[in-house]
Amino acid sequence: MTHKGEEFVRNASICVTRDQIVEEARTWLGVKWRHQGRNRSGVDCGGLVTVVGQELGIMPADADAFGYARLPTLYLLVETLATWMRRKSGAEFDDRQPGDVVVLLPNDTYKWPSHIGILSRLPSGDLGMIHSYNGLKKKGADVVLETHYAPWRKNTVAVLAYHGLVEDE
Repeated sequence: MTHKGEEFVRNASICVTRDQIVEEARTWLGVKWRHQGRNRSGVDCGGLVTVVGQELGIMPADADAFGYARLPTLYLLVETLATWMRRKSGAEFDDRQPGDVVVLLPNDTYKWPSHIGILSRLPSGDLGMIHSYNGLKKKGADVVLETHYAPWRKNTVAVLAYHGLVEDE
């Protein structure tokens, strides 16, 4: 099955590396969290994943979803992104790498995934996650940040990969 994203990238002859995805995501660090935000004035978790792909040219402007609730089930957003990205499964699901997009339950009490982030590599060598998060409840903490991925790993329900990765060639 050909995804819209695969066709878009093939037609545009675009290739990016995982490092480029992480580098672009890091340019968003410190941007304020804003529900359904899609620019540097404010961005939410889904917006971050979308604008990173759009800035790199591996997702078109219409690869987005709006109208989801403040605490969404993410079905609208995730299903839209899944038409533009490749879902990893089996052994590939467990082989998460920087540049992958992870779909998460924000904590153990949620029944539906409602958070999404881009994996990175921290200076320590550990997997990190770049995400726009509004759940810290600390003044000034509602921004795009890079944190350790380990505490989130058990809550990962899906792993997506942008099309156009050099390794996909």
